[in-house]
Amino acid sequence: YDGLYYQARDYLTSLQSSYTQRQDPVDNSSFALKVALELAKVNHCLGKHKDSEKTLDYCWGLLKEIDDVQKDICMSVQGEVALTHGMLNHERKLYQEALDHLNKALESFKGLEDKQYLNIVKCLRRIGQVYSEQKQYNKAMNYFQKALDTMEEKEPKDAFPKHVEVDRNYCQYGLLHMTSQ
Repeated sequence: YDGLYYQARDYLTSLQSSYTQRQDPVDNSSFALKVALELAKVNHCLGKHKDSEKTLDYCWGLLKEIDDVQKDICMSVQGEVALTHGMLNHERKLYQEALDHLNKALESFKGLEDKQYLNIVKCLRRIGQVYSEQKQYNKAMNYFQKALDTMEEKEPKDAFPKHVEVDRNYCQYGLLHMTSQ
């Protein structure tokens, strides 16, 4: 898969450099933000954590520039930037920074709850993982249960897409593991 990720990174990097040639500055910021976010995700998958973090910082700067007209649109992007930053910090074992970003993502997604419930589940699950690694099992169990409750509320058990099923299974495993501690 690395070859595909490197191809994606090259493509996104060329898109990012070409966005300045667009005419409409509002489209410019929105386009740049989406490309930068995807580039950060690809660098994260490649293990290029410093590149990913640099790109995420660039995303935060773009989010500050976007005017109020596009704030609703950007809430989900802001949530994705924070989620990606939280995941990156979690993998680097920077737990407090991870929790800060994951909670920021959670707040962004809650404003768009019906459309973003899968991202809410990801945030809750990842927060549970962070607390579990810090041996704060009661907090971890609470977040795993919240993730499961959110999934149950939004989708019937037999209708989960495969990626949601992975989240559900992980949360159930986390709860089982916590109760055996």
